[in-house]
Amino acid sequence: MVTDRAPCHIFHGMLSAEGCRRLQKAVEKGEKVMGESPNPVQSASRGRTLKVLGKALGGMLRGAVRRPRFGTQDESLAWSHGVLSSVLREVIGFTVSLDAPAQRGAVSGLFRDPKLPKDMTVEKEAVIGGVPGLRCHPVSWAENENGPVLLHLHGGGYVIGSPETSVGFLYAMSKAAGAEVVAVDYRMAPEHPFPAAVDDAVAAYQGLLESGISPERLVLTGDSAGGGLCVALLQSLRDAHTPLPAGAVLFSPWCDLEQSGASMETNAKADYLTKEMLEKWAGWYAGETSRSDPLVSPIHADLSGLSPLLVFAGSAEVLLDDAVRLVAAVEAQGGDATLRVYDGMIHDWIGVASFLDASKKTMAETADFVAAKSK
Repeated sequence: MVTDRAPCHIFHGMLSAEGCRRLQKAVEKGEKVMGESPNPVQSASRGRTLKVLGKALGGMLRGAVRRPRFGTQDESLAWSHGVLSSVLREVIGFTVSLDAPAQRGAVSGLFRDPKLPKDMTVEKEAVIGGVPGLRCHPVSWAENENGPVLLHLHGGGYVIGSPETSVGFLYAMSKAAGAEVVAVDYRMAPEHPFPAAVDDAVAAYQGLLESGISPERLVLTGDSAGGGLCVALLQSLRDAHTPLPAGAVLFSPWCDLEQSGASMETNAKADYLTKEMLEKWAGWYAGETSRSDPLVSPIHADLSGLSPLLVFAGSAEVLLDDAVRLVAAVEAQGGDATLRVYDGMIHDWIGVASFLDASKKTMAETADFVAAKSK
């Protein structure tokens, strides 16, 4: 069954020698659990692995000493958030200094859960509309051929990440929603700048429709950059007069690649994401396209006529204002969008800290939304 531990081995297993050994082995081997990815990955050297471990341990110690509050009333919870945020800031900050393949190699060993739940059916080398990916669903889902299907677009700044690095989250979401999850390994920057990711998302969605899955059964999900990509996908489908999915769930969506939101500054000390990280990834992804292009930064888009949205954001994350402005824009244009802001949460908490009560509640709300919207 799906375990309730965090997919981030750094935070949840750093204090044990076994946790360190597993992390080092995973990063060094650069193991894959899927088919061939369109995004090159460079396996980390032993020296780089040790440096990542050192950054993680240093971040843990600094976070424990600083004890930031992050606006939450629960001091013990705020302390754990401070440690987690400090660890992630140190590790991701280091990896961003590398080239893209090396970034992916480092991150692939940090955010993954290689254990396959016994009550989950998994297709590791799926191809959806010509795009590689991963499909999973509870064993019981097979008894309901008309059950919901979630098309998931992973986060990672359009540069790092994959269905593989989100696999623990995907299993948990599939089980909670009683749905099949289809996660695509879309092309990423800088090797494949915009609009490659949007094109792959469209191809995957159309592939699901062509396989006989009705749009009424489909719900989009995406975290961080994947959340922004979901909105770009919805725009593209609407403009092409393609039937829209039943809804979309966005976790900490990155919708403004110009980093102009006020929370980019006000939450800079609390969150692990930094403006410098986002600027580098945004430049690689946009390439020669303006960052204000509505498919690059959906905050500037015509957001009328989209599927209903459920948008999650943390009060302590730098992308809080991306979510707030997105929902406000959808509502101003006559659309259906619900914003859920979780007190004290950092960026993409459901992906990096699944053991938190807030993550469990977020997952339950997601399952309720899927049940209410899909048919």
